[in-house]
Amino acid sequence: LGQSHAIARFVANQHESLMGNLDDAGAFERSKIDAIYENCRDIKSSWYRTKKKEDGKRIWFDCSMDTCYNAGDEPVSLKDHLDLLEKSLEMYGKKRPNSSSSSEPWCLGGSKPTLADIAIYDMLGTPVSPISGSTCSFFDGERDGVLQALKEVPRVRECIEAFSELEAVKRWETKRPDTFT
Repeated sequence: LGQSHAIARFVANQHESLMGNLDDAGAFERSKIDAIYENCRDIKSSWYRTKKKEDGKRIWFDCSMDTCYNAGDEPVSLKDHLDLLEKSLEMYGKKRPNSSSSSEPWCLGGSKPTLADIAIYDMLGTPVSPISGSTCSFFDGERDGVLQALKEVPRVRECIEAFSELEAVKRWETKRPDTFT
């Protein structure tokens, strides 16, 4: 395979826990995982388009829902995108009245991380979660802007925090080569 997203889905489908149950009953669960994965891809694509514009980085990190939609009603700021991602997680995930103490921290409320959790962490939490004080590599090291956008999206934050606490992730983050600077 030559496309990174096709490879990610292929690998995830080889591990039932990453894509949900592989039987017919799990088809809707898999579609929710895939929808969150695609939402992350949309955010990344929007970032690439927005940062190329004059004042693009400022718009991406400084706008509010009231002012930062473009003429096609597409969100153009990280905050706008994360608000929509949070709403998707609320709609697709298990209801968690007190999510901060939930035993199921994963973005869709299951007992194990999925491709959706990986996509969120990859986009917002590498290398080493910005919540833990490091940088956020995907958005050109704009740690403060990412942290600001994460303030009002608790489910997204919980997903990043839970994923960054996995022992395998901790090991990788301490030894991974610096390919971001």
